[in-house]
Amino acid sequence: PIRRGLQILNSPDPGGVLALAKSIADGLADNGIAIETHYLTPRPGMSAWAKVGGALAAASRILRGRHDVVIAYQAWPSIIVGLVGLVARKPRLIVHQTTIPSATAAPIRLLDRVIGSIGLYPVNVVNTGFTRDEFGSYPAAYRRRLRLIEHGVDRPTLAGTRASILQHHGIPDDRKILLNTGRLVYEKGQDTIIRALTSLPDCRLIIAGDGGHRLEFETLATELGVGDRVHLLGA
Repeated sequence: PIRRGLQILNSPDPGGVLALAKSIADGLADNGIAIETHYLTPRPGMSAWAKVGGALAAASRILRGRHDVVIAYQAWPSIIVGLVGLVARKPRLIVHQTTIPSATAAPIRLLDRVIGSIGLYPVNVVNTGFTRDEFGSYPAAYRRRLRLIEHGVDRPTLAGTRASILQHHGIPDDRKILLNTGRLVYEKGQDTIIRALTSLPDCRLIIAGDGGHRLEFETLATELGVGDRVHLLGA
């Protein structure tokens, strides 16, 4: 029986991967399975040596912990779980490819490709058909273990009416609302939406999310003259 599990993530940055890991941990907990979570880089701006230390600490937890299942998210944690899990002879290893190969650093991408192709990922999950197709050029041995499990989230309970929610955040209810959710990074395209506001004078943009490019997006909105119509709510 599965009683204890360990999750390995790159960092606690708020975003889709963290939400996915929390959702899985909550679901397993509801079924009596205790889940621990380890972050390779728990703090922003860590040095290279500190990141190596985080990887070694994760390897130690896999080797020494009496976990019945180990789950990894993203390529680098997957590589660690694949290699150390083989040594530790863990019965259940699950890795998630939450980033397409082209968005992963070349050395990490190569390692992931090799480790997945030699069978060290017993279960290799992709979350969208698009992501799965991006691995189309990978060896058949790698692709054979890919399993498509699409993202899903529980429908949130509304906290109030449109008017009351906007009032709570101090946002005037005088225009159409564009809502974007996600980390504030260029890969998510929020800068494109901000630029589009210059052609959409009857719209406001609300972004629910946070990240390393917040100041840059605020500056961009101000420079374009749409700063009063861009509202960043945070994570």
